[in-house]
Parts: sequence; C-alpha cells; structure tokens
Amino acid sequence: MTYRKAKKILVYSKKIFEIFKKAKQNPSQFFKGLGDEEKLQFISGFLDAEGTVTDRIVIYNSNKMLLEEIQEFLKSKGISSHIYTFGKVFGLQIYRRSEIKKLMKLLNSDKLLSSSRLKNIGGRQVETLSTAPEACPVPVCEAGFQPG
Repeated sequence: MTYRKAKKILVYSKKIFEIFKKAKQNPSQFFKGLGDEEKLQFISGFLDAEGTVTDRIVIYNSNKMLLEEIQEFLKSKGISSHIYTFGKVFGLQIYRRSEIKKLMKLLNSDKLLSSSRLKNIGGRQVETLSTAPEACPVPVCEAGFQPG
C-alpha cells in the first residue's frame, strides 16, 4: 500500500482554518488547550491515525512534546505509559493489561473497538452487526446501509 503525504487541505471556513493552523504550529500547546472530552476524542483519532494495537497500544509521532502532553493527561486519568524512541520517531506505549482496560473504557477508537487481539483484555463486549436482512431495521436497509 502506498501513502502520499497530503500537501494541501482546502477549507472554506475561516474558523476551521484557524484551528488547523494553531494545531499545526504547536501541536502540544493545542492539545493542552483542549477540554478533557476533546482530549479523549483527539487521542482516539490520533491512535486510529498514528497508532498500532497488538498486545499493547503504541501511538507514534515525531513530536515528543505532544506525546508528553498526552502522557500527562493519561496519567491524570490513572493510566501509566512510557515514551520510547523508535529511530527518529517516538512512541507512547501502554502495555500493562490493567492500563489498557482503563484506556478502552475512555476512548472511542476504531482500532481499539475492532482489534481482535485486545478483545478479551478488558472484558469489553463487542457488538457485531448481523448481515442478515431480518436483523437490519427496515428504514436503514432501505437507505442502502450494508452492515458489516
């Protein structure tokens, strides 16, 4: 799979443009200025975009200060983590089973929800949608939704 770096983002909202500009200029300061719920959403998206989920959770980034801010926030929520260097990139790693359980309760990350390796770690129930037509509510199926 080939990934290309995005060079441009076209936005027609000045407010959104200013938010992106502020986040790009100083990501750690941007994160620091978010409320707790926004921080959890940020971490969820960040994990989905820049993280891996195996028997542990790692979020990679070249900005160590941003990972340190996330680490401090997680610490305030009772989750310990460690920052390691992977070449020129840093990784915020959570590997203790008890810490992963806590994180799973806080985040709404697609990677955490869909990871088969973590299914049994937190005792979290994962709801699987049925693809059977009778299991799908009629208005949703008529709208063309394909569960899966």
